[in-house]
Amino acid sequence: ERNTQQQARLEQVFYIHNGLSARLGGWAAFSSDFPTEWYGYGGLYLPLTSYLALEPSYYYGQDGFNSVNQQRAVLAAKLLLPKGPEFTLGGFIGKADLGIEGVPDHISGGYLLALLPFTDWLSGQLAANYEKGNFAEATVVAAGLKFRFR
Repeated sequence: ERNTQQQARLEQVFYIHNGLSARLGGWAAFSSDFPTEWYGYGGLYLPLTSYLALEPSYYYGQDGFNSVNQQRAVLAAKLLLPKGPEFTLGGFIGKADLGIEGVPDHISGGYLLALLPFTDWLSGQLAANYEKGNFAEATVVAAGLKFRFR
């Protein structure tokens, strides 16, 4: 059994021109009985039309389980429908530097996110994620709520 893990996330978005934006951020998790996990990232939001955008990003961090460095290149396409629903389809390739002979360093995966607005401040969120890691494959499906404070 593990103790509680505290998490912190910080992100800054820089609006450049005509919907184009850049973002920088980071995340860290701390626990008294588990090594610190963290990652930093940078990315762009590239609007192709008023409803469709591409989001290339790069992540670099350290896994808390085995304290190895990981890096991921992510490409996502975001569809913004007129009534407010958002759908994002993305994939990634990357490397986890395990340094174990016979274990592949390459990781890959994909995800689908749906954000369905109920009101101006409350949305439902659905997510499906698949990852082929160094040792195993995993699929996660999640649902939740997103609150917007303006």
